[in-house]
Amino acid sequence: MPDDDTVTYKEHLAWCKQRALEYVDRNDTTQAWMSFMSDMNKHDGTRGHQFLTVGSAMFATGHLREPADLRRFIEDFN
Repeated sequence: MPDDDTVTYKEHLAWCKQRALEYVDRNDTTQAWMSFMSDMNKHDGTRGHQFLTVGSAMFATGHLREPADLRRFIEDFN
């Protein structure tokens, strides 16, 4: 992904989602969430997004461990 100066919030978010959903498709929810968190923190516009904290808490307590649940959370992420 190019640097922050040439990539919009929406473009970066779409890239983060696409990469994470590749792991979801392989039923690897742990790697999907870790990828999503890592990628989101690589862009000034998405770094520290408030729902990353919410998602992390949900994941830690088992609410996003099923691929369908994590897919829905990631796809609905704005």
